[in-house]
Amino acid sequence: MSGNRRTLAAVIGALAVGISTLISLLTARDVNDAHLADSNTIAVLPFTDVTVESGRSLFADEIAEAVQRQIGRSNDLAVIGPLSASQYADDGYALHDVAEQLGVSHILEGRVSRTDNNVRVSVNLLEAPSGRLKWRGDFQEPYLELSTLERTIAEFVADQFNTTLPFSGEPQSIPASTVFDAYLEARNLVTTRRLEDVRAAVNLLQWVVRTDPMFAAGYAQLAYSQNVLGTLTDLTGAQAASLRRQINQNADRALELDDRNELALTAKAITAFYQGEFAVAEGYFRRVIDANPNASEAYNWYGDMLGVLDRRAEQVRMEARAARLDPLLISNQYNLAQAYGITGELDGALRTIERALEIDPVHPIALGVKTYLLHRAGEANALMALRAEVDKLPLSEREQSGLNRKHYLSTAIDAFVADLKEDRELAKRTIDRYAADPRSGVNPALIAAMLARLEFYDDAALWLADSEGATYLTHNPFYFPTDGEILRKFPHYAAYWDGETTKSLLEFRRQFRAAATSSTVDSDGR
Repeated sequence: MSGNRRTLAAVIGALAVGISTLISLLTARDVNDAHLADSNTIAVLPFTDVTVESGRSLFADEIAEAVQRQIGRSNDLAVIGPLSASQYADDGYALHDVAEQLGVSHILEGRVSRTDNNVRVSVNLLEAPSGRLKWRGDFQEPYLELSTLERTIAEFVADQFNTTLPFSGEPQSIPASTVFDAYLEARNLVTTRRLEDVRAAVNLLQWVVRTDPMFAAGYAQLAYSQNVLGTLTDLTGAQAASLRRQINQNADRALELDDRNELALTAKAITAFYQGEFAVAEGYFRRVIDANPNASEAYNWYGDMLGVLDRRAEQVRMEARAARLDPLLISNQYNLAQAYGITGELDGALRTIERALEIDPVHPIALGVKTYLLHRAGEANALMALRAEVDKLPLSEREQSGLNRKHYLSTAIDAFVADLKEDRELAKRTIDRYAADPRSGVNPALIAAMLARLEFYDDAALWLADSEGATYLTHNPFYFPTDGEILRKFPHYAAYWDGETTKSLLEFRRQFRAAATSSTVDSDGR
């Protein structure tokens, strides 16, 4: 292990915004919860494509998702996110099941017919769970007017709830069908949050924008996909800086072409977050949420940032909103589980992580979160049962990053079980053996996280100082707390947080806690 401090993706070192600026945002308008009224909740299910044998196409999915995004701009409706709705893509679903699992009062179905030059869409708005038809509409536009078609459908749906949609800008141009289909395939790949899929999506989108440099949505999706890629890979400081430049360039280009593009704004927010420009990031997140109070992805990422800043109550609220709006997107669930965990709501955390693993039983991040939660809950028997499950899971023996994920999870479980059995020496030796094993594909941040969980904070600090990337992990108080008592007790750990790349974040957390305490005192005194 090198003794040189690396940049941790230069996240906190780039912090140039004053602490007082962001503290003032604590009084900003809270996200409006009124639009979650039970009678005004809707899921836009994937539309059936009558021109293909399977009845399912990415093109028809895109129309459904675009209608969903447009409807989501209403403050009066709660609109389920596209990934969760996509689970009900065939005709075999029961409306009662959809209503119960997604928590909706209405369902929008559609049928798409696409020719070389025209697109026809027929939609049914159904009351759930009864299935009673509330409204039916038929629409047709030339292929090149696809965005106009999608907006028109959304406006008619909004009419059925006696609400109107805000202006969303001029209709966007649609590229040639081959380019558009490649774009749709890339969007689909990113939803898996798997490294190989996201890399393939980025490559595909780079071809898309080279082929059609006027396609705003292509640039926005590329910027967003590159952000997702950055969270799944370990990058050196130079690599991370290069990726951030590319993300900003692509997002800026998207906003030049469409200044209301929510995905581009989200990408800008995420990049500012990872650069430590928290006030800038919060401003972008608020712009997205103000424009679309149903933007589940923005709530998810916003919650991530609030977690890094240790704004725990706000984090839970944002992650809960994301999970409510897109309950079958696995990152929404494991992020909410972490948020519950850091606030001490372990029962809620464990229930939520089980929901995540129902979505994907072998998802490595969800399995890791469950491991840490079970240790925090003192569940040695449950950890040993998880160990047996991990041994049987078809996890990749070695990910593209080099990490042997199964070995890492097994080591963490073994160390945590030893700790719960009060054999801390065995727990430490287990981690040390793992770190020395060349087959592990060692990730310093993950070793540091195991050590910090077992309160070997000074040892964790050595690995933290040697880590690269893994920004959300290394600055997440779920893994690396910075309570004053811990920092006073462990000088090397405190010195890490007093370093040039972390001092600003630690100071920000302190000032936020001070501001929150002062606000509580003032409120109690009135």
